Amino acid sequence: MKYLNYQNFSFDYDPFPLGVAQQFVEPEHYKLLVENFPSVETFGNFFDKQSNKKALSELYNADAYHAYVRQTPIYLDFYHYIKSHEFIHDVLNTFEQNYIELKLSDTAILSSTSRLGGSFSQWLENQRNRLLRKKGLRARFEFSALPSDGGNVRPHTDAPQKVITLVLSILREGEWNPAWKGGTDVLKPKDMRRNYNFYNAYFDFHEVDVIKTVEYLPNQCILFLKTFNSLHSVPPLRNLGGTELRRTLTINIDQVN
Repeated sequence: MKYLNYQNFSFDYDPFPLGVAQQFVEPEHYKLLVENFPSVETFGNFFDKQSNKKALSELYNADAYHAYVRQTPIYLDFYHYIKSHEFIHDVLNTFEQNYIELKLSDTAILSSTSRLGGSFSQWLENQRNRLLRKKGLRARFEFSALPSDGGNVRPHTDAPQKVITLVLSILREGEWNPAWKGGTDVLKPKDMRRNYNFYNAYFDFHEVDVIKTVEYLPNQCILFLKTFNSLHSVPPLRNLGGTELRRTLTINIDQVN
């Protein structure tokens, strides 16, 4: 996709590969993504009840998600790109150009836009993949929102099927007060016997130490690899009584076995 700037990523490699890109989206397209972000009233509740996170995706209120994508040109365009072979190859190339060789370039791409056709198309696609026992990579994205009064994402390493995650901040210049926090923390467990965490056991905040924080900024994308120690979180937001939302697009590349 021509308006995404993968060359802007700067990587750290310890404790796991993580890149940060400023001005990831061309400004006019970014403005459209911000202005057309859906109303949180349509979102579903994230499975971890302690986070207060809201999500709209293929997993959370899927019918409303696909309906919104279909009727919103900027997000329909974005959806088709995320579901394309081009997207996964763009991300893999970004890792390779930064000395992270995943040996996945020849892996089958199983992303499909069939779900936009409705529940029957989705069922048909699922049956076909099940019968063929297809293996490969599949991409998806969700609209995510955290309430600025206490919303958080507890420390975790991501589910085992996730291979790569991108998190794109969705906000206007000057909209977010840095005192509310909202950055993504890179972490390590205080008890290093728990450092091997490939299967994504959640931690409480008092059980981890912060290695660094990537601040929540407009038009910024975080790109990272899921590993046994890719421990990260968003600590509780501090806008007491506020109604603002920490909005992001969260994009995942999953391994389908």
